[in-house]
Amino acid sequence: MRYLSFMVAFFMANSLFAQTGYKKVFEVCNDESRGVNIHPLTNGELIISKNGVGRCLSFIKLDKEGNEIQNVEYHLRDSFQHVLNNQGSIIDENGDLVLALPYSNYFPVDTFFFDIRLSKIDTTTLEEKWVKHYKTRANERRMVIQEIEQGYRLMLQKAYPYWNGQVWFSDEIHMSFEEFDYEGNPLQKTEISPVGERYNWSTSFTERVNGKT
Repeated sequence: MRYLSFMVAFFMANSLFAQTGYKKVFEVCNDESRGVNIHPLTNGELIISKNGVGRCLSFIKLDKEGNEIQNVEYHLRDSFQHVLNNQGSIIDENGDLVLALPYSNYFPVDTFFFDIRLSKIDTTTLEEKWVKHYKTRANERRMVIQEIEQGYRLMLQKAYPYWNGQVWFSDEIHMSFEEFDYEGNPLQKTEISPVGERYNWSTSFTERVNGKT
């Protein structure tokens, strides 16, 4: 699996630096390389945030030439949990990296217990300033995070489980907008349920950003 991580990170680096005339290879701690976001800083450096099905989160800082400055790894939870392969992240107005990850449980009996991990990362030291977990009964399939006046807003596409009399299904899709202050404390939550044609992923986010919903 470490070889797989290495190869995926290699191809990621190839595409990242294809236009700059050089290629870089990075080692990451995940079992599989997924959920990569890349953020430019004001001084020309880059930060790569990386998560995957392994229980580990990587932050890699690069200089203007693509040389690795820092590579910090966080082990997220115990062996019963794993992080899913998508994330939402931004650099906020204070220059911190704010990262949101969805979680689920390995075991089928606990399939429908989920939560969101929201954290703030100091981009100078790559240390976590704070981490919050929010429990939910829905699987967050996609998420986007943005900065608002009071703090942060998450837009989530959720799949709620339901029982049809024989088996569990997880395709009752809802949309929600969840807002947090700058310390990660909940402010408010707006959920659209069930999702109709006018509340699809792209138009819902656009309308919310423009203040139309």
